[in-house]
Amino acid sequence: FFFQAEDGIRDAQESRGLGDVYKRQKYHAELLVEEFPEFLEKSFHLTGAYIGVLDFPFKTVDEENDEEYAHLDQGGDRIITYIGSSKSHKFILKKTLPKGENVGLTYDVFKEVVPPDPQPGDDGAVVELPPNYLYVDNVVKQPKMYFFRIPKLGAYLALPLVYESCLHEGAFDEGVEGRLRYHADRETKENERKEKEADILENIENAKKNGDDTAALEDQLHNLVAEEVTETPFKLVKKEYVVCVDTLGQDREILEQDRKKLLDYVEGLVQAWQNCEKELLSHDIDQQLQYRATHKAEEILRAWQEAEEKAVDEAQKNVPPELADKESEVTFILDGARLDTVKHQLLNDAKEHLLHLTHYRVLKFTFLLQQVLYFLGYRKGEINVPGTNLLDWKKVAPHINEEDFFHRIEAYNPHGAKPE
Repeated sequence: FFFQAEDGIRDAQESRGLGDVYKRQKYHAELLVEEFPEFLEKSFHLTGAYIGVLDFPFKTVDEENDEEYAHLDQGGDRIITYIGSSKSHKFILKKTLPKGENVGLTYDVFKEVVPPDPQPGDDGAVVELPPNYLYVDNVVKQPKMYFFRIPKLGAYLALPLVYESCLHEGAFDEGVEGRLRYHADRETKENERKEKEADILENIENAKKNGDDTAALEDQLHNLVAEEVTETPFKLVKKEYVVCVDTLGQDREILEQDRKKLLDYVEGLVQAWQNCEKELLSHDIDQQLQYRATHKAEEILRAWQEAEEKAVDEAQKNVPPELADKESEVTFILDGARLDTVKHQLLNDAKEHLLHLTHYRVLKFTFLLQQVLYFLGYRKGEINVPGTNLLDWKKVAPHINEEDFFHRIEAYNPHGAKPE
């Protein structure tokens, strides 16, 4: 599996063989769709395994509504919607779990519980706290259980999968500035160390001239280190899922040792997911700092803007006299001049910068890129997360190449049909 024993899993022997796949995974959310629940079902001989996300209810997106989160009804309570399952439980996908006083037991896994401080037992050992999961040994006797199909004898286990995500624009912006401060602070502390070192060396030299003992000064020099500097932690956003498994139809419990293993796997996935995101964001930040060092973005943008304005001014001067009073005709000519310039920039000066974007995991100004893609004829289904207005960067990045994106720009006619 993607966690090894040293990552906190008690027994990874039975899952050997999947390790490389999961360690290379850069989109851990995709594992929840089928691969992870399918693995759990087979490994523990379960009837089913399925995963829900706790979020606002989904709603159909109006074609005229371009808001980023138009697919969510943010006026209601957050509910569990099932987004992944083993192959045997595809019937549950996209369904929601009812929530109420007498139904929806699974919601209890998300309750904020402050555990008591562990107290030493009689023998001095720390008493182990109860596990963080919800377990029902006989589902037909639990009145709050909700069944999507006919109830059958068996057990049910729900484990919270809650992780802190840093792959978002806010974390990227703050991370870039935070790393700049970190490097500046390290440089300051190192300069302070060098100054102290120079002072100590001078004192040692003076002590030698005066015949004084230098042992204490030499110890001081030997132990001199720069004051430690820590980088500001990344800005995090909580993501909440629930991993559900059952033995319905088998009329058996889920053994405690299996429950512990299942919890280990879920917690291992969370740890691997968070570590991977931090590495990806850190890589993006380093790339951005390197880009800033070699490219003066503000100067580049200013030059592009000046080129557009110059093209528009030239076009304005060359408007035929007979069209000067026809506002729509003039606007058409000026817009065409601007778009011609933008097209030239995209195919030449801007190409390097656009291709560079494909190396990032976190993308800024997604709405702007999205509008450009629509403008070039890409459909929502090609570039967005299904059923939403959210740009799917994993889908889009492969399109940013000579054969696709830039070919469409080359073929685009900025003049179009003249106004009537």
